[in-house]
Amino acid sequence: MHYIANGKIIKPGGVAVIARYFMHGMTGIVSPSKQTYDTLKNIRLIHQL
Repeated sequence: MHYIANGKIIKPGGVAVIARYFMHGMTGIVSPSKQTYDTLKNIRLIHQL
């Protein structure tokens, strides 16, 4: 799966890097869906509930 941002294709690894940078220092994340939760857990942004 690829993501599109500003007309450019970003690979999942790039999305993981961006997500880690954006969420650095946050103390909590509200996941709108199970798929989003699973994705964040897979890229190790969620460590525990």
